[in-house]
Amino acid sequence: MNKCKRSKSLTPAILALTALDQAIKIQIARRCPGASLTLLSRRLRFQPVINRHLSWAGHFIPLLRRQRLAAGLNGAALVLLSAGWLRQRSRGPVGPLGRAAASLLLSGGLCSLLDKTLWGGSLDYLQVPGKCTFDLKDLYLAAGLACLAPSCLAPESGERASDL
Repeated sequence: MNKCKRSKSLTPAILALTALDQAIKIQIARRCPGASLTLLSRRLRFQPVINRHLSWAGHFIPLLRRQRLAAGLNGAALVLLSAGWLRQRSRGPVGPLGRAAASLLLSGGLCSLLDKTLWGGSLDYLQVPGKCTFDLKDLYLAAGLACLAPSCLAPESGERASDL
């Protein structure tokens, strides 16, 4: 029987997710400046805004609002995530949750770096009124962390995140 070979590279998924995030932002910047639209009652709004704090921590720590520092830390995080992925993959096959987590986290990190370097901040466009404003990149990062949760919660029986 001929089994379909699954690509070991995350590159196509990372590039596709990153392109989707950036394409949405380009369209919003071109066509929807100043737009405001309720999506889900009073729970979710479409409200584009450029976040110049460069990171969540930048809201609280002014030093992290410096573009070069924020981009450097972002780049370092991408290097660490990539190294972690390569290390995990070298240990053996990685399961679908591990691959999804790596793809989402690396895509979110790359989108964040592009936001800092190309946009001077993040073009956030989804708003939970009175709470926060976010974009697709933030959803990638949250979903990537959620994919890691089962491996973090698994009992220490020798089961690896890659087995999930």
